[in-house]
Parts: sequence; structure tokens; C-alpha cells
Amino acid sequence: MAFEKKVRQAASLFMTTLTNSYGKALMETFKYVIEEIGYNVYIDEITASPMVPFGAYAEWDECTVVIDKKSHAVKGKISSAILLQQPWRAALFEYLRSKGKTVVIANGSHYTRTMLNWKNLQCFNEGDLGNDLVIDSHLSHPLCIAQPYGGNTPERFQARYKAARGLLDRGGIQFVAFSAEFPMFPITPVELHSGYVIGEERILTNRSGQFGWGDDSSADVYVFDGQGKRVEKPDVKEIRQDKKVLTELRMPSDCMAILVRNKTK
Repeated sequence: MAFEKKVRQAASLFMTTLTNSYGKALMETFKYVIEEIGYNVYIDEITASPMVPFGAYAEWDECTVVIDKKSHAVKGKISSAILLQQPWRAALFEYLRSKGKTVVIANGSHYTRTMLNWKNLQCFNEGDLGNDLVIDSHLSHPLCIAQPYGGNTPERFQARYKAARGLLDRGGIQFVAFSAEFPMFPITPVELHSGYVIGEERILTNRSGQFGWGDDSSADVYVFDGQGKRVEKPDVKEIRQDKKVLTELRMPSDCMAILVRNKTK
């Protein structure tokens, strides 16, 4: 009964497809925004919210059905909101690429391999330090905006700095440039760990240790104290082992460091 109620609630959502009137009208709206107004776009809830992913929509996604738990027989067709809208969204991103939109920011995750192949889609999630949403998104991306989002008061700055340090505990990256003093971007993550993230361009860490890229790349090191202020003389040492360079970093547990890569010559 609870599942049927959820299906009925989900079915009240408007789904964008290639064939229904809503999908066609919304595509024209995007074209108007891009071509006539000249604005860029941001997409909120790129997957129509995973909280209501299934429904008895007017169209079928040609994949999802309800299975009887006892007989395993097919009881009926339903649709995943994510799969149902995927062809429409693929057409949207192809259109945006054709207009030179090389990066589109969206709230959510790449729930399918098809979405991961949309190279002009950069996703992030909204969350806080009390949940594991950033961990659940690791196969999609490590980016998260942890509250509070805006404002320049000292209290909000401290909260955002604390969030940036705390997200690193889950292999996550705070997706806001909350201060020009924190050179956290650009970063192309290649390894996600508890307490630090290794990217091609830089390493973010809230842990002491030895860090490097497995080659002779050195690093410019920025260390920030518990208040988010840059430490003028951090405890940093460069170690050379054969043809590899490591940066040894020692800092208190409430600090954060950013190692910006000086690529090999």
C-alpha cells in the first residue's frame, strides 16, 4: 500500500520526454534562453530527485516493471524518472554542446553510464557533515556544497571552512570558492581517501603525512589554521626518493592544507 501511494505521488510530476508536450515546450525554453537572451543555464535536481524515482507515468521507460515478491511474475509497468527523462536530457546536452556550452553545472549525480559520458555536465550535491551523501556519490563525483551557502559574515566563513575540512573526511570537496585565499580549484580528482583527495593539479588534505604524485613534481604548500587563516611558516619538508618527490606535512588536527602541483619538467 505504501509503495502504491508513492507511485501515485510520483506520477503527479511533470516528466520531460522527447514526445510529450512538456518536453517539447521546455526544450524551446532552453533554446530561447541560450539564443535569444544569451544566458547560461544551471540545472537543479538533474535526476528529478531520487526520492521519487518511480511512477506510473503516461510513458514507459521500456525497462522498469513491478515484480511480484512471491511468484516473481511481472505485475505491471512503471517508469524510473531518471531513465524516462534520459533521452530528452541527452538531446538537451547535445544542443548545449552545439552552442559551445562546454560546462553545465547541475545539482545531483550521474545515475547512469550515459550521463557520465556527457562530458559537458559537472554535477555536485547539496548536503551537510551529518550525512554520507558525498560518499554515496563517489562513483559520480566528490563535489558537495555543505551549508551554509552564502553570506560573508565571520560566522558563515567559519562554517564553510569547517565544512571544507569536514568533507575531506569523506573524500569530498567543498564546491564553493568561499575565499580567493583558498586555491582549491581547478582539480581533477584521481584518488579519494579519508582525510585527503589527490588531484592531477593539487592535493587537498586535513591530515598530516607525506604526499606526492609518484613523480618528481614538487608542490607549493598552503596551510590554514583552525580559523581559516594562512599559516605563514608551516611545518613542511620536501623529501626526494630516487626520482620521486614527496612533501612531508605536519599540522594540528583542525588545519587544512592545499598542495599545488609544480609539474615535472
